Amino acid sequence: MKQYLQTWYLITTLALLGGMQLQAQDKNYQVSNIGDPINTKRYVEYAPTLSTNGKTLIFQSNNNEERHWKLYESTLNDEGKWSPPQALSSINNYQGGAHYVAGPSLSKNADTLYFCASYTTDNRDIYYAIKNGNTWGEPISIGSPVNSDQYEGFPSIAADGMSLYFMRRDTTGEVKNYKAKRKNPLKNKDPYHIKVGEDGKITKYKGICYVLYVSRKGTNGTWQTPEALPNVINNGCEKCPRIMPDNATLIFSSIRKGGKGNFDLYVSTLDLTGKWTMPKALDFINTSKKDQLATIPLSSNVMYFNTKGRRNADIFKVTPLPDYLQLQKFTRVEGKVIDSLTKKPVEAKVSILVKDSANQNTPVQAVSSFKEKDGKFAAKLRRGYKYALEIKAKNYLPLIREVDLSDNTVDDSLKKLDNHIALPPAHLSHSIRLTIVNKETNEPVEAHVKVINTSKNRIVTLNTVAIDGKYSTAVESQSEYTVEITALGYDFFQGKVDTRKLLRGQDYIATISLKSNANKLLLTIVDKETGKNLSSLVKYTNLNNNRTTTKATKEGKLTVFLNRDSKYAFEANAKGYFFQSFEVKTDTLKPGDVIKLTVALEVLKMNAKIVLSHINFASGSSKLDEDSYVELAKVVQLMENNRDIKLEISAHTDNVGVYARNMRLSRQRAQSVFTYLIKTGVDKKRLVSKGYGSARPLVPNTSKKNKAKNRRVEFKVIGTSTKK
Repeated sequence: MKQYLQTWYLITTLALLGGMQLQAQDKNYQVSNIGDPINTKRYVEYAPTLSTNGKTLIFQSNNNEERHWKLYESTLNDEGKWSPPQALSSINNYQGGAHYVAGPSLSKNADTLYFCASYTTDNRDIYYAIKNGNTWGEPISIGSPVNSDQYEGFPSIAADGMSLYFMRRDTTGEVKNYKAKRKNPLKNKDPYHIKVGEDGKITKYKGICYVLYVSRKGTNGTWQTPEALPNVINNGCEKCPRIMPDNATLIFSSIRKGGKGNFDLYVSTLDLTGKWTMPKALDFINTSKKDQLATIPLSSNVMYFNTKGRRNADIFKVTPLPDYLQLQKFTRVEGKVIDSLTKKPVEAKVSILVKDSANQNTPVQAVSSFKEKDGKFAAKLRRGYKYALEIKAKNYLPLIREVDLSDNTVDDSLKKLDNHIALPPAHLSHSIRLTIVNKETNEPVEAHVKVINTSKNRIVTLNTVAIDGKYSTAVESQSEYTVEITALGYDFFQGKVDTRKLLRGQDYIATISLKSNANKLLLTIVDKETGKNLSSLVKYTNLNNNRTTTKATKEGKLTVFLNRDSKYAFEANAKGYFFQSFEVKTDTLKPGDVIKLTVALEVLKMNAKIVLSHINFASGSSKLDEDSYVELAKVVQLMENNRDIKLEISAHTDNVGVYARNMRLSRQRAQSVFTYLIKTGVDKKRLVSKGYGSARPLVPNTSKKNKAKNRRVEFKVIGTSTKK
């Protein structure tokens, strides 16, 4: 087999190469086909997985007489050459062989291989095999709840063995490809997939899409019920998740807004509070073809991935990697807890907290109580953060020890705390017990409390959360303390506690009333006809940071605290009613200002109407603006929640222009909305589209403001079984 090599250099001075936009970095990225003996001309080589040292490669290929997907293994010698691939016979030929064995993923020690296969049925499930010496054992089904009657494929095992990522088919947004079937029933059977993301942007793909899941091992060692990754990941048409050896970097393929037309590679990082960062496209290697299945060995600055070769999909590699693809660095922190008086070791519990973007400290890991009598503890911490070690032990006062690992350029694998952590005995202690409330309402406030022993210049607790407004900590006698309280939307509080003034064993008990400086929305949801308060769900998004919250009203009322200088998008929903969307701005309000707002919902009865002001078109066009998808997604949900209704979609114009042209344009716009809703899964029998041009104005066309009101899309109930 003739070896061929495809190599190109992506140089930042050439900002565009085949539509690729590069970051301004002084680096050349070399992308090359790894060639013989792995890649071939006739067959497909796919889904590479590598050991952490980068010397064992397992991949799938149809390089066999049956052209079935099977797994193959190769090793890298000292000269940097891959050995001829060997078929994993014990896996490929299990139960007489399977036509589909794919998506391999090696464990950290390269002794367990996860993959997907269809052995006994057509359904594809996840299996694993254990290596004994140089031989792989027979496949073992991972079983439920990971495997189900659905498709489970392309697993990726985390380095700690505690998380398994994989994909299941996404049937939401699928539209049957009737047109292609009529043209040729034997071809083009893949459905159209149309999906609206949380950001309102639409994804269109003719093919099968997937949802990415993760299952975690419980304390008993069994896999737990899989959970779909959050919307920041599952926001388009996803495929092939790969978790890197640092347990924090996820690279997956996606078709989403801003991509290059097919599956592109994206990277997201799991922060220490368990949130995924916004995915970043790997535009320095993404192409208009399918780019998938990336893997980065722990020991090298190289990434292997799949993309289109000269004829078929091949395995490629790229080196060096940009900074945003460098795996997370870790430092092992070691220390020892002792009694401050006797200097003897203390068995303690250490909780690890990390300072977040709001300068608060959030628990990220609880280390079990140490049973070792020598009081030693150790934890592996990710670099790039400032940590606080909260040490507690029975009959001792708590203590905070700060550890600064914020410098991510340092590559130290071990950090020993210089001094032993000395816990003071609590036999002469008091307690500070606080109840933190809203000054106006007397309701509890969840706040962060910091207590400092100013007499001994020692932090007692660092931004501990007062849940339900309750806070308590043990403190020493004969000392003065500073108490600092912070809470979102409230004035900062600082006070003094002097235990020298307390009797022996007496506690300091106080109620702290915080004054709110946030803006407050007093929202009332009512029935438009009766005016009665209406139980409903209210969803609101801070458009400054895209944080969304959903709350239920209590007897139709809801109080929402709003950040200052912000803009919010609200949506009120109730069963059997039209939803209502509205916006609230706080940029012109003073601290503490209160907004009172009543929102009336229309009953879903015959001839009831709702005007959606955020459905927009380009001037003189029937093409929907992308901003319209957010509002239309609400209509889709309305139809899903109220399956007994039928709606008329009507489009209207102002009186500017020729009457006949306006009439035609309004019909086209109504049809555009109709088509969009059908593609998102609404039964076309439940919709009718009509255009009325300028014939039915809401207000006289006497001003620009009135004309804007008349350019609208309405929804009217024309069929329902509701008796209201």
